[in-house]
Amino acid sequence: MEVLDPPSSFTLPDGIIARLHHHAWRRPRVHAFSFLDEGEPNGACTRRSFHDLHLRARQVAAGLRQVVRPGDRALLLFPPGLGFIDAFLGCQYAGVIAVPAYPPDPTRLERTLPRLAAIARSAEVGVVLTQSFVLGLREALPELPPALASQPWLAVDQLTEDDDRATADPSDETLAFLQYTSGSTGAPRGVMISHGNLIANMRMIGDAMALRPGDICVSWLPLFHDMGLIGTVLTALNQAVPVHLMSPLDFLRRPLSWLRVISATGATVSGGPNFAYSLCAQRARPEDLADLDLSRWRVAFNGAEPVDPAVLRRFSDVFAPCGFRPEALFPTYGLAEATLLAAGGPAGSGATVARFSPGMLERRVAAPHPEGRPLAASGRFSAAQLCIVQDGAPAPNGRVGEIWLRGPHVAQGYWGAPEATARAFGRSLSGLGGRWLATGDLGFTANGHLIVTGRMKELIILRGRNVVPHDLEREAERSHPAARAGSFAAFGVPRESGEVVGMLMATELEGTELDALRNSVRRALSEHQGVNVEALLRVPRRSLPKTSSGKIMRGACRKIYLERSAPPAPERRAITPEAATGIELLTEAIEQLTDTPRDRLSPDATLAELGLDSLAVAELAEHLEERLGRAIELGGLERASLQQIADRVTAEPSRP
Repeated sequence: MEVLDPPSSFTLPDGIIARLHHHAWRRPRVHAFSFLDEGEPNGACTRRSFHDLHLRARQVAAGLRQVVRPGDRALLLFPPGLGFIDAFLGCQYAGVIAVPAYPPDPTRLERTLPRLAAIARSAEVGVVLTQSFVLGLREALPELPPALASQPWLAVDQLTEDDDRATADPSDETLAFLQYTSGSTGAPRGVMISHGNLIANMRMIGDAMALRPGDICVSWLPLFHDMGLIGTVLTALNQAVPVHLMSPLDFLRRPLSWLRVISATGATVSGGPNFAYSLCAQRARPEDLADLDLSRWRVAFNGAEPVDPAVLRRFSDVFAPCGFRPEALFPTYGLAEATLLAAGGPAGSGATVARFSPGMLERRVAAPHPEGRPLAASGRFSAAQLCIVQDGAPAPNGRVGEIWLRGPHVAQGYWGAPEATARAFGRSLSGLGGRWLATGDLGFTANGHLIVTGRMKELIILRGRNVVPHDLEREAERSHPAARAGSFAAFGVPRESGEVVGMLMATELEGTELDALRNSVRRALSEHQGVNVEALLRVPRRSLPKTSSGKIMRGACRKIYLERSAPPAPERRAITPEAATGIELLTEAIEQLTDTPRDRLSPDATLAELGLDSLAVAELAEHLEERLGRAIELGGLERASLQQIADRVTAEPSRP
């Protein structure tokens, strides 16, 4: 085994390269990473010591130096496993800018290959790093786009030549990698993350989580995404915290396997998006809890935005018998443009939840209300680095506005997009200096905590109301036993009469079961959110467009909706009042208002089940008044069946 010279005069140097040198020199055989091949604690696993990481990174660097120069970009295409880590660290050793991505799915090439090609074109990659498995898969793919086909492909597991030349010595300004944004609200863009950004954000994460000797981390998060790469792999490497990794696919197939690994390894740090906690709570059976020990789990980070208080509460309740403590809950707020973490912690304080008036929130005022909407704080923040902005100026306390950030963790901008960089990263505030990042996220501050309420670009402006899609999706998930977490997407749809709400739902239900789910969702949204959905369109289960971290890509969902929700207007048979029964008149009117086919309108359905909000009910009454020639009062009948309403409407004769 080679003996390394101390990397510098620092006892514990900063930076990924220097830190790995230090660990490989001081603790070469200490376990750094393992990958559970089947996602179960007792299955086969692949391991890396710090010496292994150092050696493999040098081998990758040697291969890179044969085909590209420092500053060039390398596209990283890896299935779940440790090969990605070897490649990423090899890029850092060679001074090459890593571009993490995910291999195209052969079963969904029409969706995954164009995005991958767009990333390759944007980054102007000079080489593709992958593994033998993917290299073989490439031969079976159709003709690749030029941005991918014209570059050399290297399988890192085939690289064996070591290179003892000095590794790169980056400055704080040197780019480490491009983190392509997930595109949940727009086209993906490469966020430029420098070594200085990484150092600053890893310090923030380590301090917020209070990482210490003896900590153990477990993660199923995709390594090509910032939460998995920075929040888990690089932060753990920085602090010499051992990490047990598993495939995201294994987690999605068996969510409780994540908790079994935490239990078996005695992990102290782990987490994921909001939906991960919801899935585990939904799937847990009494027999699953018997052998779980979650008592050592002290930092359960939740990176969704906004964090759902109901999910946190349910997860805590379900797994309390396993030793899980609510104090371990660790809501956070972050985004790629801030490297990762912007607010979070402190560790051990649990989730802070308070209720606020929904009506005042729509007016951008955070007014506490005992019966209001519950919101979970996303942790503490530095007042010098975060500001809530309304109309281009700092907002008064208690006001909802756009979240702006600054500091050494804020990225350098978007690769090859100077105008977009200036719009997002080059903002200024009077009296507070310049170069603020305008995040596009809405929130407010309370008692030193940040509370995120939604994204500006995703707000639905519904008859003057600011409606947050996340609220509608969570309401839909709670509406029916067959409704699954993460299976609904709500978004605004432009129509001539103004913006309306559209929704996709991912389910395999059909026929009457599908109708029952639709009716429950419509009723819940009408009764609890005051929202009428234009249409609830079904897509196959697991086909709802999402980012790699599980966030709903509402822009892509809207596109699917618009392509499917504008068929030619059906021919409608006009019914005269004299020849019509009450139910025929009523269903004709509802069909015209909602575009629901008349044969799908059961006499037993209610107005709430059909999603008619108060304004729609008023429009229905007006329509019936015109047809019948007399005043119609439908107030208070939202829960009556259509047959009951029809009987009441036609009880009095029409005016001649």
